[in-house]
Amino acid sequence: EAVGFYFPKGEQTHPTGGFFVWWEASHQPDFDAKLFNETIGIPNEVLFVPSRAFYPPEGWIVGNDEKLHAVAPRTNGMRLSFSAVPHEKITEGIQLLGSLLKSHLNS
Repeated sequence: EAVGFYFPKGEQTHPTGGFFVWWEASHQPDFDAKLFNETIGIPNEVLFVPSRAFYPPEGWIVGNDEKLHAVAPRTNGMRLSFSAVPHEKITEGIQLLGSLLKSHLNS
């Protein structure tokens, strides 16, 4: 819920289980989450996994048809983990990250 409240406009998952939320700056496909993480997130003690980490390095995937398909890694998203963090800290971290994203993105 905090992501929807504090983050800029974007797409997010609404998991019914698990420990992760996926968020994407869908209105800014050129946003580089890895660069943002390195230059803004980490210096402000906020850490997430950039979406690029979840794409194959060579840009190919095997589809349901068992054939290779080219895929361009999306760089404008992030996976947020909330498995071992107290609720208050989750809200605090999401609020800070949302504020940093809003000041960086044109939302």
